[in-house]
Amino acid sequence: MNTYLAVFIAILGIAYAEGDYNGCQQNRKINNDTRNKFLEMHNGFRCIACLFSNYLFIRSEQNSYRSLFAQKNKASKMEKLIYDCDLENSAYNSQRACETDQSKPSTEEENLYFPEEETYIPEEDMDDRNFALEAVNSWSSEIFDLKENVYKFKNTSSIANIVWDSHNRVGCAVVDCSGKTHVVCHYGPKVKGDGKTIYEKGEKACSGCENGGTCDDEFDGLCPVKLSH
Repeated sequence: MNTYLAVFIAILGIAYAEGDYNGCQQNRKINNDTRNKFLEMHNGFRCIACLFSNYLFIRSEQNSYRSLFAQKNKASKMEKLIYDCDLENSAYNSQRACETDQSKPSTEEENLYFPEEETYIPEEDMDDRNFALEAVNSWSSEIFDLKENVYKFKNTSSIANIVWDSHNRVGCAVVDCSGKTHVVCHYGPKVKGDGKTIYEKGEKACSGCENGGTCDDEFDGLCPVKLSH
């Protein structure tokens, strides 16, 4: 697991704000602190993809070509994500059967994470926020396999969900599956497809935002939330 990805988010001093979770069910293995952790981790990594993608390679043994690729391919109109309780509900329902087969694309824009068995923590001692951290770090580590800005299901499906520039909503669930934990996030709107461009490239972050090129106040590098969301 590339835990240093999360460390960079903290080092960069990105400010986080709580989302609106009034419509989310409160009787599951997830609370508002966990929801906020999922949201801040996603938006923090999207900021890095826009502004500081070269940092992802500082502690990597990847060659200089990948570092140059990251520096030259900054996203120009990556939208800020908001938390969506309907997507959380669909994420929860998708894992109620505790399915572990990831060999085929989901009908949803979905990321799945199954912590290793030895990392399981009894429910009475568990902090779901740890699973949010582990899951998003695991998914974002696929950045090292993203050799071009074109979506392909194999190897880069998870990172594509995180940094697809027109994704603007995310909802996640933590599901208990007979003593094991499944973590799942769904994204919207549905835009992915093989061969599609993941994000629009540009020399400057936010240059393609619909508001005239101004970045979000909290997440520099991301386009502000549209009122129509």
